[in-house]
Amino acid sequence: MLDACQKAGFVPRVAQTARYMHTIVGLVAAGMGVALVSESLANLTPKGCVYRPLAERNDALTIDLGVAWHANARSLPAASAVGRRRR
Repeated sequence: MLDACQKAGFVPRVAQTARYMHTIVGLVAAGMGVALVSESLANLTPKGCVYRPLAERNDALTIDLGVAWHANARSLPAASAVGRRRR
């Protein structure tokens, strides 16, 4: 993420870090600054917090996602679909 900021022409001043997304959003709502977060967090809107999409796509800010399920849950549709695509 720091590389993406530098490529955009600025170096962020990190005042606080947090591990969990709801904590990060809470820090933003408390006025601690801004954060780059997943678009899926837009439904978590504490008072004082707004979300805006990035102006342009940046491949340095993409993440890989995976799917996890219990090993014995082979009858789940999602697990079946992933299993078929993996083969």
